[in-house]
Amino acid sequence: MKVLLTGCNRGIGLELARQFSQDNEVHCLTRSVSDELSKLKTKTYLDFDFSNDEFLENTEVIPSEIDIAVFNAGMGFFDEDYLDIFTLLEQFMVNAISQVALAHRIQTKFKSGTKLVFISSVMGSTKDNSGQYYGYRASKAALNNLAKTLSQELKEYGITVLIFHPGYVQTEMTEGNGNITPDQSAKNIIDDIARFDINDSGIFWHTEDKCEIPF
Repeated sequence: MKVLLTGCNRGIGLELARQFSQDNEVHCLTRSVSDELSKLKTKTYLDFDFSNDEFLENTEVIPSEIDIAVFNAGMGFFDEDYLDIFTLLEQFMVNAISQVALAHRIQTKFKSGTKLVFISSVMGSTKDNSGQYYGYRASKAALNNLAKTLSQELKEYGITVLIFHPGYVQTEMTEGNGNITPDQSAKNIIDDIARFDINDSGIFWHTEDKCEIPF
């Protein structure tokens, strides 16, 4: 299979690149290449900085006939004492707008049967909101809404859109706290990609607890 990944320099994304590359052709879009990613058998494309829209001019390098695309790029949460406008804007751009805009721009590179996966968070659930982390919660909620809209648009072409919460994962963003390791989370994500099809398009799914999450 041909797999496209964003946000694969570390954490869950790096583990997705590692596991997918064992048996698949993996293409990574990144701003820079970490030492860990450079050791993997993947094809990397630079100049994909998702904090602005210039990356959209580089999409011609992305191959066609993609089977799976996982949009994992994002920035972490801040426990803001006040609402900083520019931090909020950057979180919305990186976590939500850029990922769905990229998928929308390259939709001709997908085919019937392609599966698009957006890595969101349970913190993007409005119903589950327990306070704090304004920018992270709101940007992930925006990602969910944008991806849900995209799922409606692409369904007629046989393209499945999935929105996944990867669980509470022991990464740099969580300062090593969490219930599961990045490699287990990546395995859960890959397993759940296989279990869903076009009839499930638009689902918001908890890959650790195996249940739907309310939007």
